[in-house]
Amino acid sequence: EKHDIPVVCISVDDDEFFDSENGIYSEGSGYSSGSHPHRGANYWKDIEREISFEWFEADGTRGIEAPAGIKIFGQYSRALDQKSLVIKFRDSYGSSEVTYPFFRYYDVTTFNSLILRVSGQDVNSTKLRDAFFAQVCKNYMDLDYMEYRPCAVYINGEYWGLYNLREQLDENYIKNHYGTSSTDNIDVGSETGTASDGSAAA
Repeated sequence: EKHDIPVVCISVDDDEFFDSENGIYSEGSGYSSGSHPHRGANYWKDIEREISFEWFEADGTRGIEAPAGIKIFGQYSRALDQKSLVIKFRDSYGSSEVTYPFFRYYDVTTFNSLILRVSGQDVNSTKLRDAFFAQVCKNYMDLDYMEYRPCAVYINGEYWGLYNLREQLDENYIKNHYGTSSTDNIDVGSETGTASDGSAAA
């Protein structure tokens, strides 16, 4: 269908994505209906599937096509019908990064991963609150933020809804924004007090 915003097309093996037992988007055998957010479900598992990722500009021009990996992304939003997704570019798929101006008026054009975000628990309300606040702050506060662009997503030819394309905050974000090529001097913490990279103590 024609859209007034960019379109992402994801092609993935149906069984690997939707199969009731093995699909990463599915409930799976570990699902329990009485334990929201159903942490035993497949969509909580750290499983990555290979895909073909395509980006089309709003005028229909295909901007980029690349092999990549896909995983379910987020916390409690994993239990929602429309789930956030993270796209991973890796050497094992063909290249560990892509260079393309996904975000308008933005200096960074090389990415190792991208997030297709449904805006968390705001998915059934405005669907843009998280991205909106980042956009409001970016010109007034000297802080890192995840850039944003709305897009329509299709999975295996089926319309999957409105998503927010976002950067992923990780060691590659720091590399691509600040030019460091080593993760040895980078500490990435979280609200839980753990570190995804480097030292939590630091």
